[in-house]
Amino acid sequence: MLFGGQRCFSFLNFSVTVFLVLNAIEQVEHITVNYTVWFPNVDNVTISGINTLVTLQENSSFYEVVIKAAKQNDNFTFHATESVLNRHAVTSINGMESVIGPDRVYWFLYKLDTYPDLDNTPAVNYLLETGVDDTIVSDGDNYLFWLTHH
Repeated sequence: MLFGGQRCFSFLNFSVTVFLVLNAIEQVEHITVNYTVWFPNVDNVTISGINTLVTLQENSSFYEVVIKAAKQNDNFTFHATESVLNRHAVTSINGMESVIGPDRVYWFLYKLDTYPDLDNTPAVNYLLETGVDDTIVSDGDNYLFWLTHH
C-alpha cells in the first residue's frame, strides 16, 4: 500500500524502532548500596556511626554514592579535592576533616561482607586499594568510610 509515494510499512517500522529504543532507555537497572560513616566521639576512644541506603544505576562509582547520599541526607555532606587526573579524595564528611600531621587521622574506605558492626571493627584486608572514582559498586554492597588512625 502506498501512502504519499511511500509504503506505510516504512512509517510503521520507524515507529516500532523508536518505541523499542525508548523502552530500552526506561529499563535502566538500579542497585542499592549500604553506606555507613564512622567517626570518633569527643573522647577520641569510642566511635559513632551514621548509615543510609543509596539507590543508583548499575556501574556507578562509589563517588556517585557519596554525592547521592549527600543529596538525600544532610549528615552525609562532604568535601573532596580533585587531582590532575580528575580523581577525587574525600577529605571531610559531615564537617569532620582528615588531619595531616602528627595525629594523622584519615578517611579510610572499606568494602565489607556484612553490615558494619561498631563492636567488631573491620580488619585491614577490607580496606580498599582503589579510590572513590575507581570503586564500582554492586547491588547489596556494604561500604564503610571510617575517620581513624592507621
